[in-house]
Amino acid sequence: MRAFPLLFLMAAAAVAQPASLDRQIAILDREIARLNAELATIQTDLSHVRADERDLDADREAFQDAIRDFEADRRRYQIEAGRVEAMYEDLLRYGGDARARRAYDDARYALLDEAKRLEGEARMLDEWNADLNAGYRDHAGRVRESAGWGQQLAERRSDLRYERETLAARRARLAARGR
Repeated sequence: MRAFPLLFLMAAAAVAQPASLDRQIAILDREIARLNAELATIQTDLSHVRADERDLDADREAFQDAIRDFEADRRRYQIEAGRVEAMYEDLLRYGGDARARRAYDDARYALLDEAKRLEGEARMLDEWNADLNAGYRDHAGRVRESAGWGQQLAERRSDLRYERETLAARRARLAARGR
């Protein structure tokens, strides 16, 4: 970024002729226009960041739905585990024929399969959650970076506008004196 220190411009303005002041003002106008273009680019970037945030929020909502479904599956699993445990206790207590033992074995294997499925789903949900958290961290970093850069540019633009106003006032005073 080309910078024209205020003191340099003020010193030049103190001895400058109107044409020189006009050139300095034109330089400041071009720099201000460039900063405005950069700020517009940052605003566009921030609008993309906001769109990404909406996507993250939608993904987070889908994640919350998946968590609710997982919790419901886990509750059904616990109920089924209680039923299978009761079958086992009945077999121990009362014995049972081959059909009762097969029913217990089938229920137990189905329960083991469901436990494996739930473990896999829990891992998938953990990974999804980690991805979402990383996405939100990345998003926050992009917002901080864009906002910080935008703030710096806005401050620089403000400084340049002040310098321009100072030079324009000096130019007006020179013109009023007929210099």
